[in-house]
Amino acid sequence: DFSPSKAMSFVFLLKKVVREELEKEIKQSQLSDDLLEFESKIDNLALLSFDKYIKCRELIYKLKTDELQRMTFTLLKKANLMSEIPVQEFEHRD
Repeated sequence: DFSPSKAMSFVFLLKKVVREELEKEIKQSQLSDDLLEFESKIDNLALLSFDKYIKCRELIYKLKTDELQRMTFTLLKKANLMSEIPVQEFEHRD
C-alpha cells in the first residue's frame, strides 16, 4: 500500500545521511568530486529501485487478476452456469 515515493524515499535519504556524517571529511579532504560521484550512484540506485518496485506491483496486480478470474470461473462452474469445452470437441469445430 506504499506510494512509489514513500517506498523509494529511503534511497534519497541516504545522500543526506552521508553528507551529514562525512561533512568535516568532505571539506577537509576536498572530496566534493567523490561525493558527487557517490550521489550519482545513489540516484542510479533510486531509478533501478523504482523500476523494480513497478515490476513487483505489476506482478501483484496480475496475480490478483488471475486469482479473481479463477475464482469467478470456479463459482460459475459450480452454479452450472459455465462448463468447459472438451479439447476434442473444440478442435473439430474448425
